[in-house]
Amino acid sequence: MILIAISGLLLLIGFSLFIAVLGQYFLKKHAKKVVKERGPKFSERDYRERYRLEYEEKLRETAVQEAGAGEGTVPARTDYALPVARERGGAGKWVLISLGISIVILLGFYISYRQWGEALKGPRLYFCEDVNYEKLRPINRSDTFTRGNVTVFIKAKRTIDTARALVTIYKLETGGRTSYYSRKIPVKPDWTSFSFRVLFDKIGTYSVTVLDEEGALIAEKNIIIVPDSYAYRTVIGE
Repeated sequence: MILIAISGLLLLIGFSLFIAVLGQYFLKKHAKKVVKERGPKFSERDYRERYRLEYEEKLRETAVQEAGAGEGTVPARTDYALPVARERGGAGKWVLISLGISIVILLGFYISYRQWGEALKGPRLYFCEDVNYEKLRPINRSDTFTRGNVTVFIKAKRTIDTARALVTIYKLETGGRTSYYSRKIPVKPDWTSFSFRVLFDKIGTYSVTVLDEEGALIAEKNIIIVPDSYAYRTVIGE
């Protein structure tokens, strides 16, 4: 259950990051930048002329310093191109981030699927009053009963693959647990379910464990036995 919770949380975090990254990228791509105009607007031609004049002036100053007097000859130049800033690789960065988040999401989904799949395939233990063997469903199932006989029903989606089941019941008390009931139940390997009855004659909490013939856990669950007065409701007005 802990692994299932962690994988589910990982899946939610990854999905949230993925949505956040895509939303941020979309907003940046479609957002319009508002720039306050300051001073007169200059065209590209004006900038080129200004850049040419500054270049020629700098060459004149250099020629004068080298010659000591007079004006130097300015080398002919026609490619007065404005420097162009390189575009940053923002798109590639967002693609890598999105790819990493997608991998995290897929990994979390795969782990969750495996954990939930195994949990659903494994046998389940029910406490009930009886079993409908035609539909293989427990009748009046619960985890809380009054004193008396309780049916323990084991049901799985696949065969149990064991020749006998070892049932062990412990009574859980403040000082620890004490052995209450133990029994070996013959079953067939191709069965997908079986049931048995247990008498609980004392109130308290009990742990029911079912193992196969090799000692591997089939199912485990707690049951609470309450006083008999819990079975009756008080009638108001009498």
